[in-house]
Amino acid sequence: AEDTEVLRLGFSSKTPIHSHLGMILQEHPELQEKYGLKLELRAYDSGKTQGKDVAEQRLDAWFSCAVPAVHMLGSRPDAKIIASVGELGRIAILGGESIDSFSALKNKRVGLVKGSTPDLYWKSKWFRELKKAKMVYLRTDELEEALETGAVDAIVSWDPWIAEWQGTHSEWTVLRESEFHSVLNVGTMWALGDTTTTPRAKRLVSLMTDAMTILRENQSYYDQKAAEMGDWSVETVEA
Repeated sequence: AEDTEVLRLGFSSKTPIHSHLGMILQEHPELQEKYGLKLELRAYDSGKTQGKDVAEQRLDAWFSCAVPAVHMLGSRPDAKIIASVGELGRIAILGGESIDSFSALKNKRVGLVKGSTPDLYWKSKWFRELKKAKMVYLRTDELEEALETGAVDAIVSWDPWIAEWQGTHSEWTVLRESEFHSVLNVGTMWALGDTTTTPRAKRLVSLMTDAMTILRENQSYYDQKAAEMGDWSVETVEA
């Protein structure tokens, strides 16, 4: 019989695709049986909390965005990226009413969440291009109000927040945007497992491929479920 050692798998309840897959795995235990795996699913509403559990080896596998995955792996040299589950959306700069171009951000105040994927992308690409701007670090739930009240001149964030804010603030302008992607990371020791059978990591990738097929065949149903789980509108999840 195939080895069924438990895999502690973390996923975000706030990020569409990750939340979609988490729900599919919860609703379809037959996928685990098919591939001889046993998953212990852990939902996170905070990337910081998930990152802490990754560093403290409380997770054997986790979904993350491609940019922070490289940084996360610094605390888990035993782990590897084994697959990508595709595009998650956009990282973007939203300018307030008085900012209509990227160059207009010079010497202006830009709101970000410190240590987030948008922050990492901003520092590595857009800030280097702009060279002069004042970074104002805020929580995610403070960004919208900061731009509304003029406490900052622009904000840097990612979907589904960007999609949500674009739907409610037609006066805000997207100044720059870039796609970001999801990856699946697995601890090496779990992945090795019983070497006399099909490698666990390969079975896990096959399981996720099946889960993605289920998602494509039932997209509207899982979009609604993801909206409820993440407290988004269905339109935001669909975007």
